[in-house]
Amino acid sequence: METLINKRFEVKKKLGEGGFGSVYLVHDRAINEVCALKLIRPQLAARKDIQNSFRKEAVIWMEFGRHPNIVNVRAVDHFNGSLFVALEFIPPNEFGACTLDKQIRNGKPSLRNALKWALDICQGMTFARAKGMIAHRDLKPSNLMIDASNTIKVTDFGLASFLVDSTTQHLDTAPSGTPPYMPPEQFLAEARVDERSDIYSFGIVLYEILSGGQFPFKMETIDPRN
Repeated sequence: METLINKRFEVKKKLGEGGFGSVYLVHDRAINEVCALKLIRPQLAARKDIQNSFRKEAVIWMEFGRHPNIVNVRAVDHFNGSLFVALEFIPPNEFGACTLDKQIRNGKPSLRNALKWALDICQGMTFARAKGMIAHRDLKPSNLMIDASNTIKVTDFGLASFLVDSTTQHLDTAPSGTPPYMPPEQFLAEARVDERSDIYSFGIVLYEILSGGQFPFKMETIDPRN
């Protein structure tokens, strides 16, 4: 028997689990396309503040509209009391990779390919900033999708800060992000980061691309891909 979410999303299979919750491959009957649907985990669903915060950010992300270098949000809604976000689905390529971190593990890319990816990231981030994003705050290879045409798409704006009605939305009182990609100021409580912080993260990502997955510094205890 098929599972139908909100009379719109027909669940095909479960793709995996993440920090946010479960991810499903679904068919969106409204637009007749396949999507990836992220359903918030029960522990987070019980926290209304988390749901409300993520919903606001997901709605802003959805209002970006379509761009070739941004993963598009198709819908933000609730199902059985839990928030879900329906996203553009990026299938794995012939190497089984759909994110930049997995792709660069398959081998060091050519300089031409590395340059293309770098431009893709810049174009996606420039577009997001034009739509009100102050800083992504979690730019890293696992948040950079690669589609069938070898195009990079920026995703996961859950930690991003936005300018809405002249006020900054999403200002944490504690540091947040992925340590190896965080600039020094992002480790400070209530730090007001901006595009310069993302430029720092972008530099780390570029180093990884050009070095075939290496970092510009040595880490003893942190796994940045978790």
